[in-house]
Amino acid sequence: MAGTVDTSKGLPSHPERATLEGKNKFLGFWFFLGGETILFATFFGTYLALRNGVADGPSSQDMFHLPLVFIMTMILLTSSLTSVLAMFAMKKNQFTKFKVWMWITVLLGLAFISFEIYESTNMYIKALDIQQVPFPLHFIRL
Repeated sequence: MAGTVDTSKGLPSHPERATLEGKNKFLGFWFFLGGETILFATFFGTYLALRNGVADGPSSQDMFHLPLVFIMTMILLTSSLTSVLAMFAMKKNQFTKFKVWMWITVLLGLAFISFEIYESTNMYIKALDIQQVPFPLHFIRL
């Protein structure tokens, strides 16, 4: 079979690229990262271009609450850590620890989503009155 690798002498030096499927996944991952980079560059570019186009509407300082942004960032970073800890527990066949770490990850995800809903609702309500002001209008559309 063309997609198999002979592992009788150990794993190849780069097992993720040893088969065609692995090479395609590796290439796909880099395409995904490139797309994400372009997406976030667009977000930052839009923010930089429109942040002063507020007329009489709320500015970016009025719409963003940095303490909340910091809390949400810490929740995301912590959930990444707990998911990695769950993966390590799974690899060691410690399924009780795996379940605990996964539940913590789920709870952190729910907390993040709750904060995101609160923040988005708050921004939307602030921007309802100012449909002609570029910054809040386009930020909420993004």
